[in-house]
Amino acid sequence: MKQILITGKNSYIAKKVVEYLDYCNNKEKQYSVTLISVRDSLWNQEPFCKYDVVLHCAALVHKKKKSWEEYFAINTRLTEEIAKKAKKEGVKQFIFLSTMNVYGIQTGVITNQTIPYPKSLYGKSKYMAEKALEQIRSEKFQVCILRPPMVYGNGCQGNYKKLSWFAKITPIFPKINNKRSMLSIENLCFYIRQVIEKRADGIFLPQNECYVNTSELVACIAKEHGHSIWITNKINGIVPFLPKYLIDKIFGTLIYQDGEKIGQVSFKESIKRAEGKRWTKDIPY
Repeated sequence: MKQILITGKNSYIAKKVVEYLDYCNNKEKQYSVTLISVRDSLWNQEPFCKYDVVLHCAALVHKKKKSWEEYFAINTRLTEEIAKKAKKEGVKQFIFLSTMNVYGIQTGVITNQTIPYPKSLYGKSKYMAEKALEQIRSEKFQVCILRPPMVYGNGCQGNYKKLSWFAKITPIFPKINNKRSMLSIENLCFYIRQVIEKRADGIFLPQNECYVNTSELVACIAKEHGHSIWITNKINGIVPFLPKYLIDKIFGTLIYQDGEKIGQVSFKESIKRAEGKRWTKDIPY
């Protein structure tokens, strides 16, 4: 049985991974999972020597009023401290949940040759943590860095939640031919399990099996709620007059060209789950 320690007691992803591994244990007891908070120094009293894997999900994410010092303390220094303790106490694998944000790109195509150049405090602090982890990686201490694109699912926060809300009330939406790399929480959980089983080491770019078109995404969400929406190119002329950050985030193309594609749960099924039309716990991943 693999002993797994997950940090981030209030992390959406951490809680979903625990839920997923519990589901896996219903068939066969394969994992013993402990979820801890690292908000105070009590985590240092946790004996890491009994764990095979540490999955580090705890992070400070996109908080406008937070300073660089706070981002650095939580996303960089704390990550390094937890990893060093894990290595010292014999943990075999450290999985770090990083972000697509490390590339500093709002629109475009990211390949395996794209050099990270983070621009936000969040992206910079995460990339610095990656660099620190690279320094302590060894044959006996494998470091797996995941750089997922936007993660979405039932109960998630952030841009998906905002877009979902809008899709349920707007009668009309532009028909834009863009592509986005996205990752459903179910596919991320499935992928993390594979990473644990393979004791993967390196940097990975997980994403859904298919790129997502924003107009199709909005239509799909609206359909799940029985909301009638008109997707049309007749209003595309208003798009250039929107704030640039909105154009980039909603209508721009941003994809991993060489990312690993995960199709355990299809896009349409993932939207059903994200919109609360299916209970994740009742459906096999």
